[in-house]
Amino acid sequence: MAKSNESSEDNDFDPYLVLNVSRNCGQDEIKNAYRKLCQTYHPDKHLSPDLKRKATEKFTVLNEAFEILSDPEKRRIYDEFGMEGIRAASNSLIKYEDIKARFQQSGHVGGSSYQRDNTFVVQNTAEVLVDATGIAVILEDLSEDEDYIVAPLVVSQLSLATRATVVLSRKDFVIFQYHIQSRRKASSHSLTITTRRQFSSNSYGEVSYIISSQRSLLEGVFSWKLWRRLSERSTGMIEGSYSPLQSQPLLAVTNTRQLSPNTSAQLTWTAGLAPGVLFAFQNTEDSRTATGSMKLGMLDTSVSFGYRRVVGQNGHWKARGRWSIRGWELEVGIGRDLFSYEAAWSVSVRVGLDGIILKCKAGRSGHQIQVPILVVAHPSPLTAIAASLVTSSLFALIQRGIIAPYQYRMDAKRKQKEREERLEKRMKEKNDALTALELMKPAIERCRSREESVSGGGLIIIRALYGASSEISKLSIDSTLENTEQVADVSDALQYFVEDSRLTLYATTKARLMGFWDPTIDSDEKKVLRIWYKFKNALHECEVDDFLPVELPLLSHRVGSS
Repeated sequence: MAKSNESSEDNDFDPYLVLNVSRNCGQDEIKNAYRKLCQTYHPDKHLSPDLKRKATEKFTVLNEAFEILSDPEKRRIYDEFGMEGIRAASNSLIKYEDIKARFQQSGHVGGSSYQRDNTFVVQNTAEVLVDATGIAVILEDLSEDEDYIVAPLVVSQLSLATRATVVLSRKDFVIFQYHIQSRRKASSHSLTITTRRQFSSNSYGEVSYIISSQRSLLEGVFSWKLWRRLSERSTGMIEGSYSPLQSQPLLAVTNTRQLSPNTSAQLTWTAGLAPGVLFAFQNTEDSRTATGSMKLGMLDTSVSFGYRRVVGQNGHWKARGRWSIRGWELEVGIGRDLFSYEAAWSVSVRVGLDGIILKCKAGRSGHQIQVPILVVAHPSPLTAIAASLVTSSLFALIQRGIIAPYQYRMDAKRKQKEREERLEKRMKEKNDALTALELMKPAIERCRSREESVSGGGLIIIRALYGASSEISKLSIDSTLENTEQVADVSDALQYFVEDSRLTLYATTKARLMGFWDPTIDSDEKKVLRIWYKFKNALHECEVDDFLPVELPLLSHRVGSS
């Protein structure tokens, strides 16, 4: 099999497009298309050494496309797995079933990859609480002659958590969670084993067993959960737990409802040792997310809120607060998501009765590390309010003065790089199109002569323009392209596809047809193909979106017809 595709991107190679046949065509159509193209691209059809070399390159691609589509087994593999499947089949003598099994295991289907649950996924979280109040003590004692040394930073608490998910099948999962926490000389451990069954897309169930130890005491807790979609906008969940050390089991019933496209609300009722009612809501619009909750219970009553807003390309700032009968806290911070690295980081300051804590967090691919730093212990209310105001102002200044300008410069560099790459690709595509037109020239001239000799007048392409819709809408049949950069004249290339006074282009981007190229600078620019042609000596005109099929001639295209 020819290896020319190894030097080109798989996405730029489509055997159906190379032969200009539909995906449901028969073997006779494939053979006829191949024979016609051979008359254009066979090296022996060209005498010039330069044209012979160019024809050889095109002919190699043509043979590769024909080899795939003329073999039913290879065609079946390509239709489902793309060129990756063809390469796998060429490396060894294996059948379609073997290719399918291999791609299902690797998560590739239909010629493109999709995110499939891995058979084993591990996520780790580490939290290190640092007591930095010793720095203040050192600063206060700098002027005094002290004989003892105070440690400026002390790790007062260490917490490690590991979560491992085992995928038994598409419906069955087993989840192991281990958590260890060490504070001063005391430590606690817990192990949770959860089995989950996905009954359908509308329901699932979980059963968990939690083993925890604290101060030499071992406790086992059994819990369960059932979730079901009740309607298009409503879901329900019931969960409970039981422990031999508890006087009675715990039970919770939750109903979640979508109030609007952007707002959802949740109502939870709990019974047992900690009875109460919880109401929560979430509203998401464009770049902001607001949340709030209110809990009324015998052991805990609280009110909380949260607000998160996206800033710049991937940055964000957030604020949240909580008040309860046990205390209060306020937290503000900034962060950034690095999607290209599957990573994120954030910095925030939390103020509450426990003190002023600086929180640093970083994560990547499901793993996370948190470092809360206790700056001031047990601050006065005035100090806490002042710290929150100063922190909010500082974060705002950092965002406006450092992060926003940096993001602007990085976005400008990224866009400039994309533009340069786009221009380079456009030039290469244009050169390839000109090469193809040079090889197609004899066939195009024969086609025009043949159509001109048809009794009553055949199908003659007078002019065809391909490119940006905004530019083509301003042009007419006689317009020049001297001051237009995003439009290409593809009249000759389109005439090549005319056969027996008919022209058929299948539903795909026209930029990848022989003799065509994409002249637009922005890849997201809407592209159209506008055609003026004569049929039976009458002028016709039509305009077709880039990915729509083309059928010529049609009576509705006739100029002046209703």
